[in-house]
Amino acid sequence: MTPNLPQPVGRMLQRSMAVSIVVLGMSWAAGCTTLPWGNGGLGDEVPAEAIDPNGLVRVLGPSDLVAAAARLTNLIPVRWADGLTIEGLLSLDAGGASIDAMIDGVVIEPGPVQLALGSAGLAVSVGVTIAPAPLADRDATVVLCAPKLSADGALLAFDLGLVTDKLGRVQAVLVGEPRFEGAALSVDWSGCGDVVVATALDELTDELWGALADVTADAIAPDLLLAVPPALGLDLATGIAGTVAADAMGSGYARLSVAADEADGDAVWRSVGDVLVVPFGVGITADTHPCMPALVLPRIGVSPLPGSGSAEPGTALLSAAVVRQAITAGWLAGAACGSHATRGVEVPAEELAAMWPALGRLPAATPLSLQVWPREAPSVGLAIGGADRLVIGTGLVDIDLYAELDGAQVRLASMTIDADTVLGVRIGATGLVTLAPSEVTLRASGARAGLLAAPPLDAAEALLRPVVLALLDGRPLLSLPARPATTGSTRVRVTAEHIVVPM
Repeated sequence: MTPNLPQPVGRMLQRSMAVSIVVLGMSWAAGCTTLPWGNGGLGDEVPAEAIDPNGLVRVLGPSDLVAAAARLTNLIPVRWADGLTIEGLLSLDAGGASIDAMIDGVVIEPGPVQLALGSAGLAVSVGVTIAPAPLADRDATVVLCAPKLSADGALLAFDLGLVTDKLGRVQAVLVGEPRFEGAALSVDWSGCGDVVVATALDELTDELWGALADVTADAIAPDLLLAVPPALGLDLATGIAGTVAADAMGSGYARLSVAADEADGDAVWRSVGDVLVVPFGVGITADTHPCMPALVLPRIGVSPLPGSGSAEPGTALLSAAVVRQAITAGWLAGAACGSHATRGVEVPAEELAAMWPALGRLPAATPLSLQVWPREAPSVGLAIGGADRLVIGTGLVDIDLYAELDGAQVRLASMTIDADTVLGVRIGATGLVTLAPSEVTLRASGARAGLLAAPPLDAAEALLRPVVLALLDGRPLLSLPARPATTGSTRVRVTAEHIVVPM
């Protein structure tokens, strides 16, 4: 097989195929950019030493609680459009008298929801209106009277605790005694005559409203408890495992677990001043692809919880340890080796021909491709050399340049490089997180001949710099859990300890 030597390469060569690498390692295992947020799982499949218990931290301030309350209020027209019909038997005991109040078709109309920090986690109040309606008070089987009750603009107040289930999902639970608050509560006992004369009316009225608060909270709670975690952005538990790269050589796997935990019986949440902090443990493991050298995924360690100076409300803090571990796990599992990362990238052959004359001996429009063989694990730095920057270093990488000649893949030459890429991270209006490379520093340290003579080192650098940019620019990383749509995109802040994600 002999190439057609006289023809120079006349134009840039390209093949358009999907690039499968996902650099920030949280969506590699899924093969897509949407994780099953809110589902939890896999906690038992990731060993404790591979879990950073504070790897992802949700931080909520007063304004976040106001926004969450607005989301919960929006549920009311959908869930409770026709009001809630309350029925049942209330046992009242006041002034030495025991009276059963039979609720028969009392309709309660829920109103706006308010949220605040509370001793159990969250203090909740729901506006309540009750149209004037009778209750049947009875002693044994004898109906004694039918007092009327009403409420206009009253508040049903109760406390919610935050706990976790076995899948690491944050759950809201009703704690303490629900209660009605507000001056618009009334009971009309007229017509009951001697039945209640001997009974302390104030005490009996309090008993009635206390019992009614219990059954009202029981009616409202099922919908509200399910809606509170996603309204607060606490539906961050997830678990996924799968193949990162598979080929004739073998396969590489990765596992990711994000789960909240009530360690040693402690509450899942913390308070830092007027800020609510909810940590999620993040665990990452990888099985190395055969195309990679025998590298070991380092221990992830334990990141510190944010303190009063760093607990920024309205954010989720992804620790630097998790970012490093995710990138390294995807790297070891084969995301960047062989042709897994480079299919479809443009090879600027026309620009290279002037620096590497041997390339001009190939037929015009010869398809070129690259195969990558990392020697080392990547390095990851946050906010190095300035704020809001993520720097990824490849370590030493061998790269083979191939040409398709007469239907066969022929190695033209090989190069050894290492590269540092400075990246910004952006969140789009739909929650999609993407990379924005701003600078690539690439160093070629060696070149070897194949079918063609080895390229000069400056030609190798010119060849690979646009390849690195093409791999990263606009690359989708993952999609955050659904949130109210915003306009435009937001640049994610990077500090020395965290990627700060606005939520």
